[in-house]
Amino acid sequence: AIRNRGIVRFHLDKLDESYKDLLYASQLDPKDENAHYYLGKLLHKQKNYPVAIQFFDNAIGVVNTRPDFYIDRGTCKIDMADFKGARSDFFKSMQYSSDRGYAYYQLARCYAAEADKENTFAFLREAKKQGLFSDTRYFSYIAKDAYFTGWAKDKDFIALIQELKFGRK
Repeated sequence: AIRNRGIVRFHLDKLDESYKDLLYASQLDPKDENAHYYLGKLLHKQKNYPVAIQFFDNAIGVVNTRPDFYIDRGTCKIDMADFKGARSDFFKSMQYSSDRGYAYYQLARCYAAEADKENTFAFLREAKKQGLFSDTRYFSYIAKDAYFTGWAKDKDFIALIQELKFGRK
């Protein structure tokens, strides 16, 4: 009950109250993977990345087959500029889920941060194949994403976006 209240408070953006509930729940039951996971999400949201990683690690230590645990830990690692670790988490998440579009998108972000155009484009195309870009709002995310904004005037990148958006090269 306390963990669930903490999760609800997290979604209501009542982070201080959520943190207290989730921490207490994790202390009452150290094997409550959801308490650890949401503590990781909360601390990531607050940009406390090293501690967030510890809570994601705790959650994975309890249940290591949940793809969302790896996706969120990988996203946190991107924010820490640990692109190699992030890539490892995204690939690991794909072992446990057939819904890979978001993982491919995050992999593209990692490669974009390292100015690896070939892999960035390959993973954006894979995300498209998985149906991620069927929701056109992702194109506005790409346009605003700090990892891609440096390529806003790159003719190859513009062509790729057109390909992803409209299905033509």
